Amino acid sequence: MLSDIPDIIAEMRQLYLADDRPWIVGYSGGKDSTALAQLAYYMLRDIPAEQRHKTIHFVCNDTLVESPPVQKHMSSTLDLIRDAAIAEGLPIVTKLTSPELKNRFFVKVIGRGYPAPTRVFRWCTDKLKIQPTNTYIKEQISAAGEVIILLGTRRSESNLRARSIKKHEEANGHEGGILRDHVNLKGAYIYSPIQELDLNDIWVYLLQVKSPWGSNHYDLWNLYGKAGGRDCPLVIDPSTVPCGTSRFGCWTCTVVRNDKSMESLIDHGDDWMQPLLDFRDWLKVIREDHSLREPKRRNGKQAPGPFTMSTRRLILEKLLEVQNETNLIFLPEDELGEIHRLWEIDLISNSQIA
Repeated sequence: MLSDIPDIIAEMRQLYLADDRPWIVGYSGGKDSTALAQLAYYMLRDIPAEQRHKTIHFVCNDTLVESPPVQKHMSSTLDLIRDAAIAEGLPIVTKLTSPELKNRFFVKVIGRGYPAPTRVFRWCTDKLKIQPTNTYIKEQISAAGEVIILLGTRRSESNLRARSIKKHEEANGHEGGILRDHVNLKGAYIYSPIQELDLNDIWVYLLQVKSPWGSNHYDLWNLYGKAGGRDCPLVIDPSTVPCGTSRFGCWTCTVVRNDKSMESLIDHGDDWMQPLLDFRDWLKVIREDHSLREPKRRNGKQAPGPFTMSTRRLILEKLLEVQNETNLIFLPEDELGEIHRLWEIDLISNSQIA
C-alpha cells in the first residue's frame, strides 16, 4: 500500500547507515525503477550530510538497440539525476553501461551472422545486458569488497517474478530476509525495497510526489499510455525475468511474436517508427529461412549456421535504408568498421577452405 512508503524509506535509511557497502540502484527508465530511484534519492537527501558516508551508484544499461523513445527518456533522466546530485552535493554517481563493440547487436547479426534471437537461443540477454552491467558491478566489488544492489522488482508485476523473488528469499536471505545473495557475483547482495507495492501504488507515488531531479512523471505516464506496456528491469543475472514478453525493450527484439509496444506507439501517432517495425518483422522472418544461412555452424556441426555473406550484406542494406528513412543512427562508424573487419576474416577463411 502507498501508506507503506514511509516505512520503506525508514528501512532504506537504516540499511544505508548500517555499513560501508556502496549501493547500486538499477535504473531502466521504467515506472518501477523510477520509483525506486526516487525513494533512494529522497532517503539520501534527508540524511545529514555528515552521515552520507557511502556512494549510491545509479546504473542504467543501454543495449544500443533500445526503443528510441525509451532510450531518450532514460538517458535524459539519468542526466537530470546526475546534475541534481551535483548541485545538492549528494554522493551519487550515474553510469550508463553498454555492450562491448564485439557484443553489440548488429555486430553479432551482420558481422558474425548470428540469427536473430529466439526463445531458445536468446543470446542477446547475456551479451547486451548482463555482461555490461556486471562488469561495472564487479569493478565496485573489487574496490569496496561488497555491494548492495537495489532492484525495482515487485511480486505483483508477474507470477514468474514473484516466484523468482520467493525462491531467492528462501535460499539465501540475509539481514532478516531483507537481502539475498546475487546468484553469480560473490560479494553482491540484492535488496528489493518496493517488492510489496502494487501497480497502483507505484503510479500514485510517482504522480503525487514531485521528482527530486525535475522530471515530469506525467511524461512517463503518457509514454506508458502510448506503448501500453510493462517496463524491462535491469537484467543482472540469468534468473532475472527476461524482457521478451515486456512491452518496453529492444526495438530489434525477435523473441516475441509481435512487438505490441511499437505497434501501439505507431497507432498513437509515432508513425515514423514504422520502418523499424518492418525491419524487425523481416529480421524475424528471415531467421527461419535456412536457405539464407550456412549449412554448418562455426563449430563444424551439420545444422543451420550463421547467415550467409550475401544475407548479411542484405541486412546491412536494409538497416541503412531504415537510418535514411528515420534520420536516426543505428549503426555508428565503429560498428560498421567492426562489421567489415569480421567480413574480411570470414572471406579469407572461406577462400582458404575452398
